[in-house]
This record gives sequence, structure tokens and C-alpha cells, in this order.
Amino acid sequence: MTAVAVNRLHWPVTVLGPGRRVGIWVQGCSIECPGCVSRDTWPPMDLDDRIGVPELISRIDMLVDRSPDRPVDGVTLTGGEPFDQADALDGLLGALRGWLDRRGAPSADLLVYTGYDEPAARELAPGAFALADAVIAGPYVAAQPGTRWWGSGNQRLIIRDDNTAARYESALREAPPQLQVAVDQGQAFIIGVPSRGVLAQMETRLADSGIRLGGVSWRP
Repeated sequence: MTAVAVNRLHWPVTVLGPGRRVGIWVQGCSIECPGCVSRDTWPPMDLDDRIGVPELISRIDMLVDRSPDRPVDGVTLTGGEPFDQADALDGLLGALRGWLDRRGAPSADLLVYTGYDEPAARELAPGAFALADAVIAGPYVAAQPGTRWWGSGNQRLIIRDDNTAARYESALREAPPQLQVAVDQGQAFIIGVPSRGVLAQMETRLADSGIRLGGVSWRP
């Protein structure tokens, strides 16, 4: 059975791709880009702690069912490094496509982030580019400002078809960069692509209000 190392799930995510999306953060990253805001997803996960794809789909179903009035516009797979789990990636993407069809969302899209450049990612998991509607590829480089959905200008958005391209281009034009805050089991998560200096400003403002952060995912 295909099993995946998963750090967390969030729904709805509105800042990593068009519309309301299921966000899946995988666990484990061998690239470890300097300046990454998700250092908590770097350490590898033991095989015994990984979750089978059917169980993961079941958990996503339960998560989305908490707000059944909200349509699912897509799924975003990030991390961590999804292409470090190349053996499981194709199976997961295929299962997610089937899940979207069963939810009555056949036009929803699958977006995958990777810190590998496109040639390396295609070598690791060539099937993923046929199963995903969009891939954002390339390592994070702090010195190169990015966009609403990716952190640095060297990264590339690779889209499978014209309809998806038009949807993404329209969504990118419609709104400025944004961040989301989600709370799960007593932890607060910042979701999105923060502009340079935003996290430091946030910490300063919280400290001015008497709130000090403990461990944060963007520092060792």
C-alpha cells in the first residue's frame, strides 16, 4: 500500500493557488533552502508513522465535510518536498484526482510545489507532471522576490493545459500577496508566501502587544 509522510492538512487554503483548496504539507525535505519558512517539515518521517493513501483521502473527506457549503476548487501539495517521495507521489495524485471527481469537482486542479528545478523533478517523478495540473518548481532564493504564490523569481509555474493557465493567470492578477492564519491543536500556522520582512514585522508587532512567539518554523 502506498504511504505518505504527512506533516499537516488545512482546509480551506486560499493563498496557495486559485480558490478554496485543500492544503497537504508533506514531511521530509532533502533540499533545505536557506530562508525556508517551513523548516519544521524538513526532518524525515519514520516509515511506521506514514499514512496510507486511502486513510489520507478519508481524513481529507472529513476535513472538507466540516464546511460542506464551501466548494473545493483544488488541492495544493507542498511541504516539505513532495518529489522526495517520488514513489508515492503518483499514487497520491491519482487518488486526489479520483477524490475530486467523487466530490463533484472535476474542474478543480492539482498544484504541486517542489524545490527541485524542472529537469530534476521530471527525472525523479515524470508521471507527476502528467497527473498534476500545475507544478511550481525551483529552489527558494531569498534574494529574488517572488509572486503571490511562489517565494522567489527563479521559480517556474509549469501548467499542463490552456484552461488551467487562463485560470491561474486571472487569479494572479486579481489580488495582492496574502497570508492566512490557521489554528490546529493549540498551534498557529501561517499559510502563504510572506514578502521579505513580513515575518519579522509580525513578531515585532506581537511583542509590542505582549505576545511572544515560542518555536517558529522559519528559524532553526
